[in-house]
Amino acid sequence: MAHISQPCLQTSTISLLLPQIFLTNVCLVTEVSDSEPRTTESGNLPSAGEIGPDSYVGMRMRGLPFQATEDDINVFFADYKLASDSIKFGMSADGRKSGEGACLFENETDCKAAFNEKQGQNIGHRWIELY
Repeated sequence: MAHISQPCLQTSTISLLLPQIFLTNVCLVTEVSDSEPRTTESGNLPSAGEIGPDSYVGMRMRGLPFQATEDDINVFFADYKLASDSIKFGMSADGRKSGEGACLFENETDCKAAFNEKQGQNIGHRWIELY
């Protein structure tokens, strides 16, 4: 298993996107929508050995402005290849944004570069922690 101390690690297969990124740190996922998970030709969910180059690498964010939008995140990561429709915001129990979020990158190289270059940068007036 990979070390959790580094960003953008490929640690597990996940069938349904980002709700679980909030539970597992940074991880490899194989689906970028809230609909049905992608399956193999046999109709089963892919196993860890079946993860290929078309999988995605996720990153979590903390310190987001409560009013941040998907457009704000897209601008923040404009120089990197984000997977389409992959930006998700954490919500508190009362339904408001929590200031945390997650997104998927198309490859580990972009994820690591974004982590190294954007760690501690601002969105609006807020300093963003990436992990």
